[in-house]
Amino acid sequence: MDIQIKTADKKGIRVNKYIIYLFGFLLLAAALVGTWLSMGDKQKWYQVETRKAAATSLGMGEFITSGQRVLTSNEMATVKYISKGPGERLEPGETVMTLESSVLSNELESAKIRLRRSEIEQKEALLTFEQSLNELALELRKSEISLKMATVELYAHKSLLEKNVVSELQYAKIQADYDQRQSELDAVVKKREHIQKFQVQRGQMMEELVSLERLNVARVQERLNNLVLQTSESVMVKEILVAIGDSVQSGTRLAVIGRENPDGVRLRFPQQDFSQLQVGTALLMNSNGEDFMATVNRVMPDLQDGYLVVETGAEGIPANARTEMSVQGKVNTAEASTVVAIYEPEYSLIPGQRVEIFLRRNGNISTVILTDVVRQGGWLVFPSRLKDGDEVVFKLVH
Repeated sequence: MDIQIKTADKKGIRVNKYIIYLFGFLLLAAALVGTWLSMGDKQKWYQVETRKAAATSLGMGEFITSGQRVLTSNEMATVKYISKGPGERLEPGETVMTLESSVLSNELESAKIRLRRSEIEQKEALLTFEQSLNELALELRKSEISLKMATVELYAHKSLLEKNVVSELQYAKIQADYDQRQSELDAVVKKREHIQKFQVQRGQMMEELVSLERLNVARVQERLNNLVLQTSESVMVKEILVAIGDSVQSGTRLAVIGRENPDGVRLRFPQQDFSQLQVGTALLMNSNGEDFMATVNRVMPDLQDGYLVVETGAEGIPANARTEMSVQGKVNTAEASTVVAIYEPEYSLIPGQRVEIFLRRNGNISTVILTDVVRQGGWLVFPSRLKDGDEVVFKLVH
């Protein structure tokens, strides 16, 4: 197939398309060769070689303290007072924050009123009981005297009946009067027993009611006391999450406090290193340019974020370490393996950086873009698609 090209004088010239493709290819090859030749001594060709290297896993994290905790509200309240800000120290017994709740204050007053009412009712019931007992005691005394008089008269008439001084009818009347007095005394005794039994039951009920009201007052008072947040040990304020005047609900996070000096480190590693990072594994740690060793004492896969969370103990932690300071940890996660690399200690490499190189293999030169080059000491480790004996030159020197 030919392509017709028209000139300004309207005359057409037919050109074979393969000639055009060949011409373009030659231009591209000339550009590559020209670029390569133009580099001259400005660039350095590196011989790619294979070497033994240990695979190192790097984790990032911070110093932590097991004593750190989040203070939360247990009530619907308003923030009234905040004693210290982040980074300030709190001594044992010192107030961190004060909340106030008009609802709880009103509830406490109502509980105190109910308690006072129940105590008054208890006293009134006791006084009523004592009064009833006094009245029954007087009535019982009268009944006993009346019964004694009736007894004396009954025995006297019985003697007179035996001497035929009084008739059977007269004696029967005296006997009936004696029986009535005895019945009256028995009734008073039963009434006293009934009142005493009732009062015991009522007294227990009133005592339980008073105890419940006292317990209710104590509970509301305790809830009010809990609105004053205090520390039981010397701690550092890590974070204040509310401001004075804020309304908070039950469960609202108020502040984060914890010990000033850390007692461990928490790092996040790639999850594929799970088999290599076990309890007891030694880690080389670095913080602010200072190296120290630590031992893994806890491993927790974080499936949601795709990381492996590792925690260490307090051994080896520098004396100037503070919680939330950044820490880097690394560990050799595999035995020595073969990698393709060049020795170039001065090349500035940012992890994940796009690296452009010229690759010369078997006399052929091509442009290659890499994004998975990593540094191990003074060596740059390349993807496995590069081979031993390849030569590379950086298009851009960083």
